[in-house]
Amino acid sequence: MEPKFPNHVEIRRGPREAQMSQIDPWEKAAECARAIQISHDPHRKAVLSNLQQMWIALANERAFLSPERLAREVESIGRLHCTLTERDTLTHH
Repeated sequence: MEPKFPNHVEIRRGPREAQMSQIDPWEKAAECARAIQISHDPHRKAVLSNLQQMWIALANERAFLSPERLAREVESIGRLHCTLTERDTLTHH
């Protein structure tokens, strides 16, 4: 007889969560590090350093987060990353 798990729930992720979970926080932190190295602006370096620390913190906690929570965190930091780096880029051109 095959064991049954009545409380077993399969979590189905939508396309948005699947896309967000494909983003590697370590890679995003490495992107920040590369950008810090080539930047000459102290403000931009500070912004990138803060973003890098957020990505590193998320990478370190990744194993303790549900896929849904990870996707939400990636999305939140990703939006902040885009907003801050876009704003920073626009003010320097």
